[in-house]
Amino acid sequence: MANLWHAKCTAAGPATNQGESDLSVQARTQVLTILFWSAIFLLTAAWLEGFIEPTYMLFRRIPQGYNEGWNAYWAQVAWQGGALYPAPSDAISNNYPPLSFYIVGAFGRLIGDNIFAGRLVAEITLLMVGGSIWSWLRAAGMSRSVALFGASLFLAAFVSFGYEYVGTDDPQMLAHAMIITGVMILWRFDFSRRSIVAGGLLGTWLCTAEQTPAEPLPALPVSRRAGVAVAGGCRRGRRGTAACRGASSQVTPKPGNGRGRSIRRI
Repeated sequence: MANLWHAKCTAAGPATNQGESDLSVQARTQVLTILFWSAIFLLTAAWLEGFIEPTYMLFRRIPQGYNEGWNAYWAQVAWQGGALYPAPSDAISNNYPPLSFYIVGAFGRLIGDNIFAGRLVAEITLLMVGGSIWSWLRAAGMSRSVALFGASLFLAAFVSFGYEYVGTDDPQMLAHAMIITGVMILWRFDFSRRSIVAGGLLGTWLCTAEQTPAEPLPALPVSRRAGVAVAGGCRRGRRGTAACRGASSQVTPKPGNGRGRSIRRI
């Protein structure tokens, strides 16, 4: 009788351990999901809070910086047909390309004030950058939640460390929006002929701000795998190359990693 009981316990042991392992993985996945969405919630709350004051100040006649009057002046000059680039001997100079002045000047003619127009354009284009990061990560194969995390992380970091550009009449954010939107279109359409429109966007950013750093950097740590694009080409028939073999090792998840499975389920 004792031997029979021992045999039953031995037979039930692996199944019981397997069930406990599955429950452990499921519980870990649930905890990670809660933590992940909590992080997204906190990041979203952070950037929304950072938008409150700039939005409140959009149409108030209080200067947000010494650049606002300067940019509004050149927007007015552009639409009045004046000289955007005075002679070197003049008392005032302009080292910014012309496109932003025409865009803000056109918007200023609609609402009646170039400074208000520049502030509104800056705030809208900052949101465009966040939206382009979300769309770029989705095009790279990330889930909606990961893409939302990337966009929220960028916006939260920007309102914390680049606050002087939030809702301020300055062409910097307009230039950033153009370049990141162009990169997103190139990536989403897999660098096909249809994405030639992005070439125009990537070119016009040179005409909006004096200097613009490499914009895609905030999204790269979130996307995790820059080899996704190469892997896409491999799936279309170029698996034999060394680049494809390297990409497949980067994109293909390693088996036997419970933590990785939990992350992917989020």
